[in-house]
Amino acid sequence: MSEALKKENLRLILVIPPYRQEIPNLFTERHLNQLYKHVYAFSLMTYDYSNPQRPGANSPLYWVRQSVELLAPPTTNDVKTKRRKLLLGLNMYGNDYTPDGGGPIVAGQFLKLLKYTKKRLPFDELDVENYFEVKTEDGRHMVFYPTLYSVHERIKLAQEMGTGISIWELGQGLDYFYDLF
Repeated sequence: MSEALKKENLRLILVIPPYRQEIPNLFTERHLNQLYKHVYAFSLMTYDYSNPQRPGANSPLYWVRQSVELLAPPTTNDVKTKRRKLLLGLNMYGNDYTPDGGGPIVAGQFLKLLKYTKKRLPFDELDVENYFEVKTEDGRHMVFYPTLYSVHERIKLAQEMGTGISIWELGQGLDYFYDLF
C-alpha cells in the first residue's frame, strides 16, 4: 500500500494508540520497527487519557513522554530517525465530567462553563493541565480543557523529543492556541 501511495505522490500516516497500562501490547516498539520504513508518519493519539468512568486530565504530560519513550526508547540506535516519524497528538477539545458521566466539549461549551468560575484555574503540576470545578443550574461539572500553557508545554516536549505534532481537531479549540504555531 505504501508503495502504491508513493507512486501517486501520496503519503501514508498511520494513526496509532498510545501506551495503556490496561492493554500494554496494543502497539509497541516491535510494531513500530516493523512498519516505520513503510509509513511516512505515525499519529500517536496522546489524548483521551481519561473518561467518564475515570475522570481526569486529557493528556498528562508524563504519559505523553512515556508513550513516545516506549515506542522509541532513548537508548535505541536510530532513535532520532524513528522519533521524527512520530506525531504527538494535541487535543484542542476538553472534557466536562458530571455525576451522570459527561463527555467531550469544544471552545464554546468551555467558555460558557468558565463563566461560573470565581477564581484562577487550579493547575496540576504532574499532568501539566488546568482544570476547574463549578456548579451550574445543570449540576456539578469537573472540566479539563487545554490552555495556552498546556499546549505550549506539549509543543515544547515534541521539540525536545524530536517528534512532530498532529492536531485533534482543528476548529474545536480556542483561537489563540494557533498563535503558538
